[in-house]
Amino acid sequence: MTNFVPIFPLGIVVYPGEQLNLHIYEPRYKQLINECHKEKKLFGIPSIIDDRLQDFGTLARITEITNTTPDGEMDIRTEGDKVFRILEVIKVQDVAYELGDRSYNQGNHSVDMLMAYLPKEKILFNADLYSPPAQGAAPAAPTPGMRTLQQNIRKLKLDVAQHAPAHGRVGTNEEFMKLVAPASTARAN
Repeated sequence: MTNFVPIFPLGIVVYPGEQLNLHIYEPRYKQLINECHKEKKLFGIPSIIDDRLQDFGTLARITEITNTTPDGEMDIRTEGDKVFRILEVIKVQDVAYELGDRSYNQGNHSVDMLMAYLPKEKILFNADLYSPPAQGAAPAAPTPGMRTLQQNIRKLKLDVAQHAPAHGRVGTNEEFMKLVAPASTARAN
């Protein structure tokens, strides 16, 4: 059985049973920690060694939020739970240059984005390119990151049924295509 967990890559190795204090300040990680704490979910800490995401990491649980600032920064205590393995990672590149259309540029992210695809399950995991809106919320306008993801799905010929983002809920590919298709159609006209 394959499980999806939000990931928080760090330049350290965390061991099961190890206690680790973290200061959370980036908006995406503040969201990740808030969601995991609220839902009592584990999150993954894969190691980054020599600027490379490693194949293994440790699942961690939040044991305590010790401090929260007015702008949402947090000091948290965590404990390593068990080792996990990243099954497959596909390097996703900004396809703006290949398409000759700078409007596909994914914004302020790096040219490489983390995406993992499980072909048997037809599940696509991505880090920060697309997060389905919360249940009942109005759909978001397509972003450059979403268009980049759509182009990479096409380029790599991925048969996607579900999107599992690093943050937020799992959504269907049908939802995703409804969000990005109008922008693509308008661009083609």
